[in-house]
Amino acid sequence: MRKAIALLFPILLLTGLVSVAHSGFYRWVDEEGNVHYSDTLPPEQTQGSHEEIGKGGVTIREVPPAKTPEEFRKEQELKRLRAEQQRLLKEQREADRVLLRIFRSEDDIYMARDGKIAAINVMIDVTKDNILRQQKKLATLLTKAANLERAGKPLPQHSIDAIERVVQTVRKAYAAIIDREKEKDAIRASFKKDLARFRELKELPENQPPIHISKQRPILHNLVPCATKEECDRLWKKGTAYVRQHATTPVQTSSDVIFISAAPTTAQDVSLILSRIADKEGPGASLFLDLQCHRSVAGKEFCRGDLAQGIVQGFRTALIGEDAPQP
Repeated sequence: MRKAIALLFPILLLTGLVSVAHSGFYRWVDEEGNVHYSDTLPPEQTQGSHEEIGKGGVTIREVPPAKTPEEFRKEQELKRLRAEQQRLLKEQREADRVLLRIFRSEDDIYMARDGKIAAINVMIDVTKDNILRQQKKLATLLTKAANLERAGKPLPQHSIDAIERVVQTVRKAYAAIIDREKEKDAIRASFKKDLARFRELKELPENQPPIHISKQRPILHNLVPCATKEECDRLWKKGTAYVRQHATTPVQTSSDVIFISAAPTTAQDVSLILSRIADKEGPGASLFLDLQCHRSVAGKEFCRGDLAQGIVQGFRTALIGEDAPQP
């Protein structure tokens, strides 16, 4: 009988034989597949799918079944991901607009990159000049200390402190140089990304040769990272042996964190400084070898020559048996 009424109910609605006082009639299907019509929705059906039927038997709203907690969670996550996607697309469009506004050609990109790197190189050169002055100051302090020792007199505490301050100044200077070199690598990576995007937006060939040949310094051959104290200690021994082998000036300061040969006195001198810069986080460090040449014109020319550059470029290979990655 119920099934017969359920089948006749929509017909009676359409023909007007059933009086409808408002639009609050509902239609739903139970778990057994039976269709139901009623002017009230049973409480147990509020979470299931149903239809609201208005006057004339027209469906005015379809209500899907309530979502499970897992379905709701997935829906919210999907909304979040779509919102994040739209944010990223907006940022990319803005970045593209800025990129095309700033650079009109590939050559503009190369020039901007090299300009930033050149500015950092100037700061590095200033720091190295200061290191050279500190080397000479250290030489004076050590000479005074040696004279006192030969005279059988004790070294005053203020002299010991002065030597330590100079050594710490040199160490901090090399830590700053390493940070500058990392900054240069970040600039190269950023501009490489900008160049690739610029070519994509301008529909230029991907393997197009550079318009402007950069005169930037190569990626460091004289920087060797180590991850643990044991590894750093092992590489430090190799590094100090390398300094002894190639420096033409005598060892001035030797410790487990800095190894300094005396400042150059002639245009053909090779002064080497090995520093062990601890990582800001973790037990590792970076071993950095610096070569100092005489400040004369001939000394600077010698520093750019094959002999001096060969010492710098051979450091990484001597310690770990591999070359530095090429730009």
